[in-house]
Amino acid sequence: MERQVTGVALPRYREAVPQSAAKSGSLLLAACSILAAVAAPITALTGAYVLVIGTVAAAALVTAIVLRPQSAAYVYLIATPLIVGIARGDALPILRPNEALLAIIILGLGIRALITVFRGEHYRLSANGVDLAFILLAVCASALPLAFRLGRGEPISTDDLLYAIVLWKYYAIYRVFCDCITTPKQIAVCLWLSMASAIVVALVAILQVNNLLGVPEFLLAHFDNPFQATARVITDRGTSMIASSFGVADSMMINLAIVMAMLSQGHQNWRTLSICGGIFVFGCIAAGQFSGYIGLAVTVLTVGMLTGRLRQTLVVTIPVACIAVLFLWPVLAERLRGFDSLAGLPASWINRLENLERFFLGELSSGLNWLTGVRPSARIATPEPWREWVYIESGYLWLLWTGGVPLVGAFVLFIWTVQRNLRQIIRERRDAAGIAATVSLSWAITMTVLMLLDPHLTMRGAADLFYPLLALSFAGAALQEVPVTKVRTEMFLQQR
Repeated sequence: MERQVTGVALPRYREAVPQSAAKSGSLLLAACSILAAVAAPITALTGAYVLVIGTVAAAALVTAIVLRPQSAAYVYLIATPLIVGIARGDALPILRPNEALLAIIILGLGIRALITVFRGEHYRLSANGVDLAFILLAVCASALPLAFRLGRGEPISTDDLLYAIVLWKYYAIYRVFCDCITTPKQIAVCLWLSMASAIVVALVAILQVNNLLGVPEFLLAHFDNPFQATARVITDRGTSMIASSFGVADSMMINLAIVMAMLSQGHQNWRTLSICGGIFVFGCIAAGQFSGYIGLAVTVLTVGMLTGRLRQTLVVTIPVACIAVLFLWPVLAERLRGFDSLAGLPASWINRLENLERFFLGELSSGLNWLTGVRPSARIATPEPWREWVYIESGYLWLLWTGGVPLVGAFVLFIWTVQRNLRQIIRERRDAAGIAATVSLSWAITMTVLMLLDPHLTMRGAADLFYPLLALSFAGAALQEVPVTKVRTEMFLQQR
């Protein structure tokens, strides 16, 4: 019999394998995972050996997933922040490297599922209310607006189709983590891997804005150009390997929330966590985004209130933030200089408002477009020679543009369902699952605030971390049933 908690059903533990076999499998798993994680960025950056390295890395990852499905989550968390900013190129003309990684992971899980079925074992996917709300959100952002567009007799472009599948991609990531991670120990490993990868992103961003060690030139040569103007070395904002200053700031906030949630539970590695937290604050400041500074304040407040340690949190984070501002003052000064203009606002803010009025608000307010949405594609080609596209830089206007009122309603339902389920887990769990739930709820609140400015629901870097964390919260919400032998039962009770 399977035990269900908050609507999540998890499969049973398998019979224990011999110790020697388990040790050999663990060594093979470690070798495959390391090879896959290390080769993933190299695959995207090399030229002549891309096919060979890519094939070896893919085979190693598939093997690791078949042996231990949790390796899919581990490799994803390690590699994605380091390769998500790499554009499609000659080696991978259709998929980005991070999308190719996801495809390999799904392939490995599919092979494992087939093996399970062929062995006569029961295989069933679990689902809860968050799954239903997530699916509704994806439908309202894809099938529904496409149907409305067809009903109006308007064409559907390739761009529309590509944007329509974005939320389905993130739902696939969510399901991967729901099905791969099943124990608090595995959740804890995922949290540490997320912070380890984020530290690399933060350090690269700090080196970038200080123009050190050739980092800006390296990012220009191998990663996406975050801005549409003529390609240039970027040192005024930290875009790092995410190739988005917004994504860097969001990633730093989420990982800072992990640190704060762990410290609130009296984690024994508090020195290491404190150093990590300081790095994430520095990384967020280095991103150079006002939305990042707003989000940083909201994150600190929400995590402090959720953990009941708001006063202690402020006592620690405010001095660290002040030190980070002093160390990275040139970045902040560059952003503040925009307020010295005649209009009293930075040029980027003025351009944002002009783009909304010129390209989006007119068509959105035409007829019933505000009710049914305009089209899934959230960008419009421009006549200016210095840029190719103009994007919607407002999260809630993006929801209206993409799917109209139904998508806005689906987003509200999604956030409401998520917070209701997460609050239950936070109340009941004081382990890694509770930490993941605290971080997920904190980001859900912060994202809802930041959606006033940008579409953070699908923001590169942020969405790639939020949906895995959301899955980790629910993956750990139910404990698996153990075999009935007395020894294993006693071990299970001791662990609890």
